[in-house]
Amino acid sequence: MSIEFICPGCCSMIFAEDEEVGFAVECLGCGAQLIVPDDSASSGAVVSEGGRIRPNQIPVTSSNIEGACQIIAPVNFVIGSRGGMKEEFELLKSRQRHVIEEAKRLGQLSKSHGLGQSITSFGMAADGGMSMGVHHAGSSFVSSDLEIAFMIAVSQIQLRASYLGANAVVGFRWDIDVDSNSNVLNFLGTAYGTAVLIH
Repeated sequence: MSIEFICPGCCSMIFAEDEEVGFAVECLGCGAQLIVPDDSASSGAVVSEGGRIRPNQIPVTSSNIEGACQIIAPVNFVIGSRGGMKEEFELLKSRQRHVIEEAKRLGQLSKSHGLGQSITSFGMAADGGMSMGVHHAGSSFVSSDLEIAFMIAVSQIQLRASYLGANAVVGFRWDIDVDSNSNVLNFLGTAYGTAVLIH
């Protein structure tokens, strides 16, 4: 069973396992080292001490809402598998490992499969002989990484909205681009929406 508690510094929701009680874990939102509390000591409150809503309690929708609301600001997050972005992606994956493991357990994530591309060429020699060549380009990520990137992007959008004092994100969009550079397949995901305060 997992334990949920709130980071006192940034109000991010932290997920840990029972066997991690008493050990330090890193907060996804601010990087603070936090001691995992006993489940009986973890807070069930929706609103943190600072009055902000816990990030995981902020609804994110691709549509607009009906009724009165105040637009606060646009929120966005970019994640990818190329260069320094790959290091950040791997760091965020490790910080959210409990959420990812739970999503796998519930069947919300696909099984990991390597991606890549094959380039085939055919040639004909002057004497009529034929030749064929096959080159396989590698991948810097597996297919489930796209789903994990989406989960991370949504949580980061919620975190940013929380910092702004919003209680919802509307008009959410997720754009993903996959490209090949230097014979390696990479992805770039962009999440964005509008943080609002619903009255």
